Amino acid sequence: MRIVLDCNVVIAAAISRGTCFAVVRKILLHRQCFLSPEILEEYTRVKEQPKFTAYRGRLDALIRALRESGHAVPSSDCPFTLPDPFDEPYLAAALSAQADLLVTGNNKHFPDRDYGNVRICSPREFMEMDLLLE
Repeated sequence: MRIVLDCNVVIAAAISRGTCFAVVRKILLHRQCFLSPEILEEYTRVKEQPKFTAYRGRLDALIRALRESGHAVPSSDCPFTLPDPFDEPYLAAALSAQADLLVTGNNKHFPDRDYGNVRICSPREFMEMDLLLE
């Protein structure tokens, strides 16, 4: 399964050991994660925000693990216009990687459930789908 992780999932994974942490762990151990330079740049920029100072060590570790185990995709333009333009690099990377899923905690930023072959799902939906695949 080919997956792109929205920044909000990575941040939530560093803050708590809940569903987002389980998603990131599952993807790091058993799935293929795809990242573009823009995605890595946003992960890094967001973790530097003062409100995440207490979690910076965890964020650094997660970003490093994703960078090391993830698959790079080149930058590309997004053929879709989304309500939040900061989400477009995630969709562009997912389309470029021919990903199956884009996992996000902001489903409202992706008005459609599917964009080409890429399905948008929440962390909880990912875990439910993943259980069915095992």
